[in-house]
Amino acid sequence: MTGMFRIQLALLAAPMALALLTGDSFIHDSLTQVLLWGVLALAWNILGGYARQISVGHVAFFGIGAYTSTLLRIGFDISPWLGMIAGGLLAASAGVLLGLITFRLRGPFFTMATIAFAEVLRILAVNLRGLTKGSEGLTLDSTPNAAMFVFGSLRTYVFVAWVMMVGLFLLSWMLGRSKTGLRLLAFREDETAARSLGVNTYRLRLLAMGLSAFFTAIGGTFYAQFLLFIDPDSVFGVDISLQMALISVVGGIGSAIGPIIGTYLVVPFGQVLRAELGAQLAGLHLVVYGLGLIFVLWRMPDGVWPTVERLVAGFSRRGAGGAAKSGTAA
Repeated sequence: MTGMFRIQLALLAAPMALALLTGDSFIHDSLTQVLLWGVLALAWNILGGYARQISVGHVAFFGIGAYTSTLLRIGFDISPWLGMIAGGLLAASAGVLLGLITFRLRGPFFTMATIAFAEVLRILAVNLRGLTKGSEGLTLDSTPNAAMFVFGSLRTYVFVAWVMMVGLFLLSWMLGRSKTGLRLLAFREDETAARSLGVNTYRLRLLAMGLSAFFTAIGGTFYAQFLLFIDPDSVFGVDISLQMALISVVGGIGSAIGPIIGTYLVVPFGQVLRAELGAQLAGLHLVVYGLGLIFVLWRMPDGVWPTVERLVAGFSRRGAGGAAKSGTAA
């Protein structure tokens, strides 16, 4: 077992260990939010990291998941455990359809198209009051019922979110080492060369879009069940998409552990600044938050995880070189 692999295992186990060691409800609530953002960042990374299709409209799939499971529960008394799958499949279908239309666009035009898609869905959610109650929002029954995805203990939400994050990490890890992942890597590095070798980049990107949309919608269902309330602005706001992308970029896009590291750094940092500076001067915490992230990306433009890998590899080479010199001298 390599040192880097041990680091990844420790990072994955840390939130659950902390949840088991403390009974503080505030910590459990914060851990749940961190883990949910980890799921969302990992889902975004499948498209934005592996396929290098930068979407800033991924909140569309988040909202589809949240509204599908919520409407099925309120209107038909269908368990969100099933509604989660229904929302994921609906989001995946919408994602593939969006990809069919927009993947021929290049550069910022694809990104702008995803923003437009998310905004259209937000406007529909606001105006279809007979279905969504518009800006008034939808409230779910808070009576604890595991079959309806409502738990009496915050620690249970931590456990469910942790299982989701670890499961998606493993899927991302396997994808990165599969033939599909290698083909996506070839497309990401040089699309022309990949096509010349017979790689069907269009189909691969559609697959990445479908998977990414599916798991983003899963996160949307969890969000709805955790807060037990949704409205158009809370599940279709473009800031959610920006946060997904930002977390992945800070941690290191295109790797399975990068979005998780980004989540551990970005989300608590924002929460602490909001708590400490939010009441002192309007917008001060956002200024400090932005400056902090700019500094991290300035010092580590490839993200935290690739930088750590390079440092560890450098120390290993120095250690091996020193050992070799000692052996020669002896």
